[in-house]
Amino acid sequence: MIEAAAIIGHWDDFFIIIVLLLFNACIEFWQSRKASNALAAWKKGLAPTATVLRDGKFETIDASKLVPGDIVKIRLGQIVPADLRLGLRFN
Repeated sequence: MIEAAAIIGHWDDFFIIIVLLLFNACIEFWQSRKASNALAAWKKGLAPTATVLRDGKFETIDASKLVPGDIVKIRLGQIVPADLRLGLRFN
């Protein structure tokens, strides 16, 4: 459409199309940036650490260092490592 408007000599149509394309590009850039920021905030909220019982005491370690058999302390509303197998124990 841009080329057709330019060849035919409809300069007002040509400039309207250019403005709409630039507006669309700006909106796309803004939405992409918002999505990237939202994804970064979501990743930041993931559980990078866990409170685990080792050597008779609870300590906070990196969640990637969990091994099978670890007892992880969790509380209501806390984010837990995704591959955690839940076994209930009440004290």
